[in-house]
Formats: sequence, C-alpha cells, structure tokens
Amino acid sequence: MALTSRLADVLTSDEHVVPLRARLTELEREAMRLLAVPPPPPPPPGGTVLVEEAQRSQLSGTAATEALDALKTRMSREHDLELTLSWRLERKSTRP
Repeated sequence: MALTSRLADVLTSDEHVVPLRARLTELEREAMRLLAVPPPPPPPPGGTVLVEEAQRSQLSGTAATEALDALKTRMSREHDLELTLSWRLERKSTRP
C-alpha cells in the first residue's frame, strides 16, 4: 500500500484501534528511508542507447578537423547512429 494511502488510513482511523503516535512515527521513518534512496535514472528517450560520449577542449583547427572527420566516417559506416552537437569557438586574447 502506498505511503500516502497508509497515512490517510491512520488519520481517519479511531485512535483506540490504530495508535496514532506509533503509526505516524513508523510512516515518518519509511518516508525518510524513501527520501534517502536516489531515484533510478530515467529510461533513455525513444529507446535510444548511448554508444559513445566524449568531450574535447581547446582543439586546434587541425585537431578539430580530424575529430569531425572521424565522426563523419563513423556516422557513414553506422547508419543508425544519431549525433548531438554542441560547440563553442574561442579566440585567444591578444591583450595583456
């Protein structure tokens, strides 16, 4: 029985039949135990499976081209892959 249903039962029961203090203490302990357990991770959206995830920082033009070419090759080889892109271009400051 769900915790909220059990709480409703306790609050609507005759205290001579169900001891209020003891039951509330028990329900509080159970609620705290539930809060201490992290929830399971959500299922992947759309039934997808993570194949690879990587991050590269501060790549030169050559290194960026090589990484993109490797992705392009893999995507052309494995047609069921989907790619999520995110990028940030930065320029080194010439000011001291």
